Amino acid sequence: MTSPSAEAASPAATPTTPSPSPSANGTAFAPGDCTYPSGTGTTIGALGAHGMYLTIPQGWVQEDISSPTDDSQGTYALLMAPPGYGSGTTEIRIGRSPDASEPYPAGTTAERVVRRDDDAQVRSAPANGAVFSCSVDGDSAAYLPVTLDSPRVGPTSGYWVIWLHDGYVFALDLEATNGPGPQAIEDAKKVLGSVMWTPGATPVALACGCHLAYSDFD
Repeated sequence: MTSPSAEAASPAATPTTPSPSPSANGTAFAPGDCTYPSGTGTTIGALGAHGMYLTIPQGWVQEDISSPTDDSQGTYALLMAPPGYGSGTTEIRIGRSPDASEPYPAGTTAERVVRRDDDAQVRSAPANGAVFSCSVDGDSAAYLPVTLDSPRVGPTSGYWVIWLHDGYVFALDLEATNGPGPQAIEDAKKVLGSVMWTPGATPVALACGCHLAYSDFD
């Protein structure tokens, strides 16, 4: 992974190198496998109070949104797939989905957080109780298939990937109006495989003491 481009915001320290888990199949999520080597693209960051960097795969368009610079809930990046992907409107969101229990103590798994905080989504179709553990840059992660009613594009299906970094909750949401195709899944895994952080970034604790469900991330 190369260092962030000159166009990215200059961090106080060089971000760590991402360490995606091995993947035998880039075009599907599988237990223990939710990342893929990022390859070429445009690296952006530092994002949010934790100093996240990620690489946008070639062909994807970054929407112009207002992303949070503090540790509040919000989208760091909204990415739209190339029209030729053939799954209707396909988008990737990545950002913060905080809850009142943060920071979680060391050893807390993302699967445990998902099952506690998103019980209704976990129990409903298409997940039907299934949550799969994996890792993102060495951090505990979990994913599940979802169906959603996006305020932007209408009914969609796809995947949520949730992970804990230093005890704080982050999420990637892959949605498509006709369900994400293999290339979109591979690119979402590449985004997760590109995630890296600015060492020593210090988040500001949430003042509201609130709990935000992952549906609020959309």
